[in-house]
Amino acid sequence: MSRESGTSLLEVLISMALGLILLGLTMDSWLGSRRLLQQMQVRLDALDRSRFGLLEMRHWLQLAGFRPWSEDMSRKAPQALWPADRHFPAGAVIKGDRYRGRELVRLRFVPESGVRDCKAELPRPGRIRSFSLYLDQQGALRCAEVGGADPVSLVEGVAELSFDYGLGTVSGRGVSQYLPASQLESSQWRQLRAVRVRLRLQGALRTQVLTVPLPRWRDWQE
Repeated sequence: MSRESGTSLLEVLISMALGLILLGLTMDSWLGSRRLLQQMQVRLDALDRSRFGLLEMRHWLQLAGFRPWSEDMSRKAPQALWPADRHFPAGAVIKGDRYRGRELVRLRFVPESGVRDCKAELPRPGRIRSFSLYLDQQGALRCAEVGGADPVSLVEGVAELSFDYGLGTVSGRGVSQYLPASQLESSQWRQLRAVRVRLRLQGALRTQVLTVPLPRWRDWQE
C-alpha cells in the first residue's frame, strides 16, 4: 500500500517556526523604525522649542535700556537715567546674577504703548520696569517682573541655560571679550555691547548659541 501524499506534522511545525522567526524579525525592524521616528520627533520638538526660547531671550534682552526718547536723555548722565537699586548698579540696564545655584539675568527698561510684559499685558508706561529671566528647579525658562508674583513659563524642559556678557571695545563699536557674570565688576555692567546665550533642551543633541547685540539706543550710555 503506497503512502498518502501530503504535509507531515513535522513539516507544519517547521513552517510555523520559520514563520514566527520571520514575523519576529519584521516586528523588530518595525519597532526599531518606530523608536527612531520617536527619537527624531523628540529632537525636532526640542529644536523648535529651543528656537522659540532663543527668540524670547532676544526679544527681552533687546528691550534692555529702552525708554521713549526725550531731550532729558541727551542732558542727563546714564547714572541719573538709570539710578542704582538693590539689583542694578547705577547706569546699568542688564545685570547677571544667580538664582538657587543657576544663572539669572535681570534687565530694565521704560515701556511705552505697545510694549508688553511677561504676561503679554500692557504695563503702565512712564516708569522703569525690571524683569528677570531664569531657569527654575523644574527646568522651565521663566520670565517675571522683579518684585512681582506669578512668573510666566516661556519654555519647558530646559537642560542648560547660561549667559556670557560682551564688553565694549575702546572705540565702542564692537565687543572686546565675553565674560561670565562672576567676572564682571560693578562698573562694567554699563559697558555691555552684547549678551551670548547658551540654551539646550532635554532631548536636543547640542546646545544652541545665540549672540544678542544690544540695540544702538544704548550707545549714548558711555
